[in-house]
Amino acid sequence: MLPAHLYKKKAFCLKQSIKSIEVFILFSDVKNELLHKQKRSFRTATVEMLQAEPILIDDEDDEQISLDDLNDQHIELLKNGRWVDVGHNKEEYLRSGGKIRIKKTFPYAFHCFLNELDDESFIMFVHHLNALSFSVYDIIYCHNQLLYHHGNKPMKGASVFIFDNTDSLCTVQHFFHRGDKQKDLFEFTVSTGERSFVSSIS
Repeated sequence: MLPAHLYKKKAFCLKQSIKSIEVFILFSDVKNELLHKQKRSFRTATVEMLQAEPILIDDEDDEQISLDDLNDQHIELLKNGRWVDVGHNKEEYLRSGGKIRIKKTFPYAFHCFLNELDDESFIMFVHHLNALSFSVYDIIYCHNQLLYHHGNKPMKGASVFIFDNTDSLCTVQHFFHRGDKQKDLFEFTVSTGERSFVSSIS
């Protein structure tokens, strides 16, 4: 069970998802292909009626989802056992009174981190995270030190990310160097005690 301060961080990360982020920073085709295969990339919700007004209840935490937060989000509706893309047509899925799923977006800082990595480091990071039974969409806390890197000025530092797959937690420390060469070292520590490293230089 997470401490209270991390639950607050989790809520912050979810609320920090920027509606227009998919058009603000576009991932490469290689990254998009791998992200498309990630588990737990959607959150599901049930459409209910309250005083003749539709509301959305998150299936994971039973909390109400603000309809205004979904204006620019990718929505799919469960029809005849299949998920059907309804785009941004809010009226269609509100009339359904059934199940919908919403494509998760990343917190801004984490999105920038993934985008900054070259394809080789990105693939290495995501594959190792998946091998530990975590998805990039399990992110609940992020501190991206690379946000303070501007221009071509050499910089080194460390970023910290925490993932929660409901069974365990994984803390990832990203040690990086940006200059003539790009160096990335990732240290993974799972709450079960498992610890591992992967690195790349380009």
